[in-house]
Amino acid sequence: MVAYRHALSAITHGTPSFDWASLHESLGDALAVVGERPGRDAALVDAIASYREAMIQFTREDNPLRWASLQSRTGRAMTLRAERGATEDAGDAIAALTAARDVFDLEDDPEAVARTEYWLARARVIRDRR
Repeated sequence: MVAYRHALSAITHGTPSFDWASLHESLGDALAVVGERPGRDAALVDAIASYREAMIQFTREDNPLRWASLQSRTGRAMTLRAERGATEDAGDAIAALTAARDVFDLEDDPEAVARTEYWLARARVIRDRR
């Protein structure tokens, strides 16, 4: 994670670039892995922020599959936080996962659809228990 943050600091600020967004995406993935461990919720918060930064460049209009993948990973991190007590994240997780599911195509990427539906179901369970 230090390497990703160092690389991000070396990229000129201004208009987000492909490299800048890719680094945020990779940083988000690394933080999400750390955040899976109990007691590491701050890493999930940082992962969500990194994914959102990447979506500045990877928009639904310009790169729909990459955007949907980022939305799905954002929703997954939010679902994990909601399961750990941050139940307000359940609604945001549902919104992100639904948006991702609407882009993924069952015929082209059935695994992405299934993975997104799985996390969507978990988020809905949390929301319904409130």
